Amino acid sequence: MYVAQKLNRAAVADADEKRTNRFFADASLRSAERATLVDYKGSGWSRGHMAPAGDMPTAQAMAQSFSLANMAPQAAKHNGGAWAHSVESATRKYAARASGDVYVITGPVFVPSIKQSPGIGPGQVRVPKYLFKLVYGQDKNRAWAHWHLNDDATHVAKPISYADGNTQTKVIVVNHSLAPAGGEGCLSVSTTTAFTPLKTPHVKSRRKLHAYLNLKLD
Repeated sequence: MYVAQKLNRAAVADADEKRTNRFFADASLRSAERATLVDYKGSGWSRGHMAPAGDMPTAQAMAQSFSLANMAPQAAKHNGGAWAHSVESATRKYAARASGDVYVITGPVFVPSIKQSPGIGPGQVRVPKYLFKLVYGQDKNRAWAHWHLNDDATHVAKPISYADGNTQTKVIVVNHSLAPAGGEGCLSVSTTTAFTPLKTPHVKSRRKLHAYLNLKLD
């Protein structure tokens, strides 16, 4: 399970929409796969954006970013602290400075497995042990990863190498290359079956959401 984004200087400059905070269950998903507001209520876990609300360039994209299909249960202090500042904000700042596109893949990691991870609410939405964000800057052909324990005690940490992040998350980059002048960069990914979530949306179901969010899945 992952969310893929393409950011650049123009996209970040345009991401000035007012945050809506109107979370909602995605009715396009089957009930067995759909997280609900009731699942999170009283659970002690926050609804953590995978594609950040702060990246959204339009009112429609902002509204759709609050779909629970774009969320994972996240420790509240971590969500609003180390993750928001040293990961999400830092990635936006990098994209705002970059001369080319920046490709970002974000997702949860379930340990030892999805089925063995704790669940919240009637739907038993699974709680990830870790959260990751892989970043690839096209202009400098440089990549790195953020790997955070999903815990309130997690503090700001330096990114790890892309190779280490790739190993940890099991997200395999098939190809990332600069296209000829005037063309688009390419970032292709595949995921192992370990990322097929239980009681949460699966990757195929997210394509509609990605279209709303102006995200890029290659």
